[in-house]
Amino acid sequence: MNLTPAELKFLEHFHLKPGDVYDGRGQTQDRRRAEAKKLGKTLILGSPCGAAGHRLQTRSHHCVQCNPKKLAYQNRHTVPGYVYIAGSKIGRVIKVGTASKIDQRHKQLRAERYGGLGDWVVLFHMKVQEGGKVEQAALSHLQKFSTVREYVKNGANQQAGEILRCTFSMVLGAIADTIGDGERTDVWRSPHWRDYDFK
Repeated sequence: MNLTPAELKFLEHFHLKPGDVYDGRGQTQDRRRAEAKKLGKTLILGSPCGAAGHRLQTRSHHCVQCNPKKLAYQNRHTVPGYVYIAGSKIGRVIKVGTASKIDQRHKQLRAERYGGLGDWVVLFHMKVQEGGKVEQAALSHLQKFSTVREYVKNGANQQAGEILRCTFSMVLGAIADTIGDGERTDVWRSPHWRDYDFK
């Protein structure tokens, strides 16, 4: 696999090595995606992109040289982590999210006043292989309950987009449907979860 100086520089900037790239040239998209994932490769060397002729892609075939944010998005979605459910009695809303470290998550949510609410309580968590992917699938499943709340973080207005006007049980069911029989560890549920099955 011959990588160009620009490609090598890109990899170095993101602390990656040529060994993190799967050479998928000449293969179908489905095959190179499956092979790259099976081999644990971060990027794929594929056909040049239409915008600038770049060849480095995510496993979803997005050009990372045109849009490096796609690399962060892929990493977030495919690394092991905790998927969690938090609730706010004041807002009568539920939040689904992911975290690499779950221990202090409720304190962080409260300190940030996520969604303008300061009474968040983590009600459930479990460790899964692809935390971000599970979170997004659950949010997609419950999209009709989605609500956006504004809040201020680091002096700037932010929009909280992982908030749902539904019950704890509905979110737990969506997560369970998403994971199916997938690998999960460190499962915990608060004894107070029923207080968040809002009527």
